[in-house]
Amino acid sequence: KLDDSVQRAQVALAERELAVADARASEACIAAELAGRDWRRGRELRRDGIISPQELDSLESRRDQTRAACHAAREAFKQAGAQVQLARAEFALTELRAPFSGVLADRSTEVGEWITPSPPGVPIPPVLDVLDPRSIYISAPIDELDSGRVRVGQEVRITIDSRSGETYSGKVSRVAPYVLDLEEQNRTLEIEVDFGKPVLAAGILPGTSADVEVILSRRENVLRIPSSAIAEGKAIMVLNGGRLVERQIKTGLSNWRYSEVLEGLKPGDLVVTARDSTAVKPGARAVSREKKA
Repeated sequence: KLDDSVQRAQVALAERELAVADARASEACIAAELAGRDWRRGRELRRDGIISPQELDSLESRRDQTRAACHAAREAFKQAGAQVQLARAEFALTELRAPFSGVLADRSTEVGEWITPSPPGVPIPPVLDVLDPRSIYISAPIDELDSGRVRVGQEVRITIDSRSGETYSGKVSRVAPYVLDLEEQNRTLEIEVDFGKPVLAAGILPGTSADVEVILSRRENVLRIPSSAIAEGKAIMVLNGGRLVERQIKTGLSNWRYSEVLEGLKPGDLVVTARDSTAVKPGARAVSREKKA
């Protein structure tokens, strides 16, 4: 809330003036009613010759004056009511209300400071920056080489660094119409991703790191191996008769975790998934971890 003491006083003053205008209107209209009765009584007396024509004219003038005063007082009451509405509207402007429930991320104005709308073409910082946790989305860069394969509406798989082991579904909601060229980075295209279930995003803090995997195609019931097991030239090593043997394979769909194997392997083959030593080479003796255990 902003400092509203002046506006509170203005509302109170307007309400008092409205009460005074109401009382004056009641007084004026009562007087008009009384003047009307006097005129009707005087008209009866004039028929009987008890009062003069001048006296009846005076009563009629009094009636018309009080009627006009009553009408003016009622209009003044309406005007005072409009002033109250105006004062209340100005008072309402001292309270900023967000159109949704959210988290206050930043405040650029302190209590007691005056703020005014920015003139056209001169932007000013927002008074308050409020985030709606239910509307969180993910902004992610993709390599420009993949820009032609990503479309709005494609399914994605989301992982959150702060929620290890959990995976979320979502969809691409926006693909930027231009490529970014930032220093010390590859040329990338920015995409935005929405969670499949917004309620799942409610507990995720804005600014959290996340990874997005765009699903370009799906394969069911296929043979796959870790992508880290594939060396240059689509070469892998398998355990055969206690020794490592190099094979060439043909791959299908692939991502940073797994690759589909079309040719060169069969279910049950034991594959080397990490080449973290120079001793891991064709012809070396080896045993599977399953057997060793």
